Amino acid sequence: MKPKINPFWGFLTLGLVLLTLALCVLGSKSGTAVVKTEEDPRIAAYLFFDALEKGNTEAIRNGMENYSSLGLENSPQKEFGQLEWDALRQNCHFELTGVCTAEGGTATQTVRASYLDLARLEDELALRLEPEIQAKMEELHLTEQPAEEGETASEEAAAETAEDAGQEEAAESAAAAAENDPALERFRSWLDERKLELLRELLGNAEAYVTTVELPVTLHFVDGRWLVYVDDPLLTALSGGKL
Repeated sequence: MKPKINPFWGFLTLGLVLLTLALCVLGSKSGTAVVKTEEDPRIAAYLFFDALEKGNTEAIRNGMENYSSLGLENSPQKEFGQLEWDALRQNCHFELTGVCTAEGGTATQTVRASYLDLARLEDELALRLEPEIQAKMEELHLTEQPAEEGETASEEAAAETAEDAGQEEAAESAAAAAENDPALERFRSWLDERKLELLRELLGNAEAYVTTVELPVTLHFVDGRWLVYVDDPLLTALSGGKL
């Protein structure tokens, strides 16, 4: 004997199934399941700092309010700067912490930023290099340390003396003589190589120079999007403490 099915309960069950499906579709379209980046400052902050870690320069540029570029798309040409640049990118990490608060067109998101403190690293390098420089100058019989770029100290002094006396030709001769001094050339070559050696040595223990700070990052709603406002503390972290 086959059981009888009450038509009322059948229609009721079918109606509940259709209602459930409709609510699922409505929920996905209303934003409860799909979060639009331009409507959520926390998502905008996450995408910006994720782009920083990945080196996505286009996303970084598009995510900032007050800078068109941070110069991250141009790697340094000199080897010393390239080593610092690579180390800075390899030792940066950003983590969103706490709740993102928003009022009107301004939002604040706390970010835990870990970055390689290049300023502190360079101070340590200079401290180690100073006694070696003095010893090298004595070895090469130099009375003053030449500048690494541009005019040397002797060139500057010669230029000032010549300017005071109105002797331009004497200044040019003195500058040329200083520039062609073999001792100065040997010193500069040694200094460049020694700085690279010390930098590689310090970067071998890069974690000792990593600084972690909590930053309240501000975002503004501009032209329908949330954009990160790069203030001085954030710029310091992004530049490795050099700005």
